[in-house]
Amino acid sequence: MIRNQTSSSLPLYAIIFGLIAILLNLFLIPIPLGFIFGIAAFICGFISYIRYGKWDGFILSLFSFLLILLWICSILIPLWVDPTLQIEWK
Repeated sequence: MIRNQTSSSLPLYAIIFGLIAILLNLFLIPIPLGFIFGIAAFICGFISYIRYGKWDGFILSLFSFLLILLWICSILIPLWVDPTLQIEWK
């Protein structure tokens, strides 16, 4: 059920939170804060998609989660592949 209200600020909040999450997730240090903004953008974006049919913030939050996944892979794959950097688990 899509409402025809164009004056809602929820899609705008989703876009703002999504952009902040992307900017924070571009760098390694503020990733936890970017993850929090990504969750906020995901929730606001999902609700704004259900209510208003606008899904820009939802897509931005998914892109920020993709950036987190790329950071995790770029850290874990060298540890997994390089024999000099391998960590032995007990």
